[in-house]
Amino acid sequence: MLTNTPDYSDVGAARASARYFAPSIVLLLLAFASMAHLIQSALVRAAVLAIALIVSTSAWAVLVSGDSSKTDDVRSAVLKVLRENGLTHGYASYWNAGVYTVLTSQEVKIRQVQLTDRGVIPMRHLSAEHWYRGGERSGPTFLLLTDAEYLSLRDKGLLGCLHSPARLLMASSMHILVYDRDLSQTLLGWEDGRSNSERSVCLLAQTPRTVGKFVSESRALVSSPKDGAGYLMFGPYISLRPGNYVYRTTLQIESARDESAGLIDVTGGSGKQKFAAISLPTKTGTYTIELPFSVRRDAKEVELRTWVSGSATVTFTSASLIGGDFNNPSRMHPVEGPKLPNVVR
Repeated sequence: MLTNTPDYSDVGAARASARYFAPSIVLLLLAFASMAHLIQSALVRAAVLAIALIVSTSAWAVLVSGDSSKTDDVRSAVLKVLRENGLTHGYASYWNAGVYTVLTSQEVKIRQVQLTDRGVIPMRHLSAEHWYRGGERSGPTFLLLTDAEYLSLRDKGLLGCLHSPARLLMASSMHILVYDRDLSQTLLGWEDGRSNSERSVCLLAQTPRTVGKFVSESRALVSSPKDGAGYLMFGPYISLRPGNYVYRTTLQIESARDESAGLIDVTGGSGKQKFAAISLPTKTGTYTIELPFSVRRDAKEVELRTWVSGSATVTFTSASLIGGDFNNPSRMHPVEGPKLPNVVR
């Protein structure tokens, strides 16, 4: 009972946690049955038996589920559409992933993902690492979403972070976004340096920053001199394995002063590790900046930061990370840059 108490302490999850009481209840009933002969009064024994019978009837609702035909119809419709379109690999939220994999005996493999404010990321819980390595398979993949999940991603602007789906299929109330290649190959935070594919940083209204604003029409982060100095972008706190990388950004600078508009750097350990840094140009123009760096040991909480000095208007339009050779990391030393304050999350 003591081991089950923490599981049952969350009242909001009472129905899900109640099953953990089953072993304890069975043991208590066995203990009572073994000691029933110690109860001398037949009336007391009858009363206890009656109470036990009444309580046991409450298990009916759990042992005999209600009408599941609606759920079964939805799942049948999803599997029918997937099979008709030859789709065998995909991703979905936790409760809509494994069930289809089991129902088809792994004919269709749907891996669990998290739908967060920063995009679609692997759900590394009760999962295997190779599930999220897109380079291990070819062909189309899909993202399976409920109607509520689809609307949530759309309203938060997260659908624009995914490369455009080749098709949008409907199966009952479920949305199936079909992609020509593995969905994971272009999303930051999935693969960790084994692939040379370019992975984009999704710029959103909720992208972490201390200055500037998000312009939804151009999906850009913009800061002006009146905003002062600060981070136009920091995060996204990803993990990287040893290897060579290139951080590529595109930005526009409008400057009336002959001084650097700021600095771009790559750090790890919430700013404690410095991998590379480069000062922003001083003159007005549109620039694509490629910042190479090496990771020699597994790095956690890696940030791709853009700090602006407040001397110019900076429009940050895109950012991406390109993975390099996993087996042969370069000998490049970290680039020294100005000391910047670390962001406290």
